[in-house]
Amino acid sequence: MARKLRVKKLKLYVDNKPFAHLELLDSYEFQTVAIGKLMLPQQHVMTLRFEIVEVYPGTKYQDTAITELLFDGVGVH
Repeated sequence: MARKLRVKKLKLYVDNKPFAHLELLDSYEFQTVAIGKLMLPQQHVMTLRFEIVEVYPGTKYQDTAITELLFDGVGVH
């Protein structure tokens, strides 16, 4: 069976500064990753950027994509 590339490691940037390294399992299941607390100053917009650092190998395509990111927490997000 042909398999697509899957994300293995992500680097999270907050306001263009490295914040966390996230490692994902080689699984098609929903995964939860705790990144800790992000405090948003009042009247400020926070920018999050995710960089794919490493992938699990695949046999079908040479590129990969993230289909969905969900955020949960207290306050406005």
